[in-house]
Amino acid sequence: MDEKKFKSKGIPEEKLSLIEFTGIDTEKYKCVYKHSVNENSIKLLCIARLDESHKYKGIHELIMGIKGINDLKLPVKLLVSIIGDGNLREQYEKECKLYNLNNIGFLGNLTVEEMIKEICYTDFLILPSINKAEGFGRVVLEALSCGTPVIVSKYAGIAELITRFNAGIVYDPFKFVSIFDKLLSVLNNKQELEKFINNGKKLIAEEGLSLSSTTKETVNLYYKYLKNK
Repeated sequence: MDEKKFKSKGIPEEKLSLIEFTGIDTEKYKCVYKHSVNENSIKLLCIARLDESHKYKGIHELIMGIKGINDLKLPVKLLVSIIGDGNLREQYEKECKLYNLNNIGFLGNLTVEEMIKEICYTDFLILPSINKAEGFGRVVLEALSCGTPVIVSKYAGIAELITRFNAGIVYDPFKFVSIFDKLLSVLNNKQELEKFINNGKKLIAEEGLSLSSTTKETVNLYYKYLKNK
């Protein structure tokens, strides 16, 4: 429950304390292997709920962006996997069929373990949110913890951190084609790729976004509250 909902229930502001979200379990979200980069293809992974209330996740816009790349008939192919389900999945699949986008696959809902394997198998995780309804974007941190580079919409709350730490690519979700050269550049430059990976882990550590860090903060908050009782 967020701050506004507590206030709507008549709880005084001075009684509220802000704590971070539960944090990323960096011991769980890690890769025991990483696949080798293929010069002939780029693997993208998107994780989102595919229902009406989550249209802001930008799946339609991502599909159209992939279509734009396919239309260019480039020698490097995009292979896109989408994890998630919902009442719009059939509509998205129809769009892919309409435009012959056989390089987009829908994986449905996966277990956490299966999802981590997909994160480790991809070249980039992409968060294509089309407006600021995407408050933060936890899945981006999960990918960073796994050592997987990210592509983040400029509208997502986490875009500010990605930019500050230079931990990935921030882009306009309505202009996906414009960053294709950047994707190729990163994949073909081992130093730049490693920089993104290392900066992503640095982001989690320095911002205190790991599960161990947020657990300590929560315990300290309870201790402070009980001490003042």
